[in-house]
Amino acid sequence: MGGSVCSIKTENVACVEIHFVTITATATMSVILETSLGDITIDLFVKECPNTCKNFLKLCKIKYYNNCLFHNIQKDYIIQTGDPTGTGKGGESIYG
Repeated sequence: MGGSVCSIKTENVACVEIHFVTITATATMSVILETSLGDITIDLFVKECPNTCKNFLKLCKIKYYNNCLFHNIQKDYIIQTGDPTGTGKGGESIYG
């Protein structure tokens, strides 16, 4: 599924709430991103990607993603956020 790149880059992540739910046999939890255009549910695959999930959850806990812009939006394909510079070239990790 591809799509054209959308030029809208002003939607901010207003808040991140962590909810522990069972999604499928392999997804063990999900995170809900509350945005100015509605909620986005992100399924986490903790068994398959433990370090990535740990990093993401710890950054959520310290509200790292609050007010980050979506720096890449491709309709019907992908959105990217988490870079405080809004360029896609920055960002942090708990691992350094």
